[in-house]
Amino acid sequence: RLWQSLGKNGLTGANPQLAWPAMDMTDESGAIVLRVDAPGLKSEDVSVEVTGHLLIIRGSRSEQRQEKKTGWYRHERVTGSFYRTVPLPSYVDADKIEARYDQGVITVTVPKKAGEGPRKIPLAT
Repeated sequence: RLWQSLGKNGLTGANPQLAWPAMDMTDESGAIVLRVDAPGLKSEDVSVEVTGHLLIIRGSRSEQRQEKKTGWYRHERVTGSFYRTVPLPSYVDADKIEARYDQGVITVTVPKKAGEGPRKIPLAT
């Protein structure tokens, strides 16, 4: 289910049809790692928090107002606030979650508890 519900995304101040920000979630040895594209943000524009079994990533990008000298040809860069909510499985250690922001990417590492996690059940024939 975790992979099927990669998380809800919320957009305010932006076109809700856009999937901003894009997020990848991978199962790496001993941890679940989330990478969220957030170019142009400052680290103080981003927050990562855990509430119960939910990981919440929030951020905002302000529109850079320019003096109106010419008209727009195209305006695609998204501005406004965003949040991504990701349900955490019971086998992760929420107290040891780490987050960093580097070169426009928010990386959140969610360690798994030792010896826990999903296990395969063999089918009897």
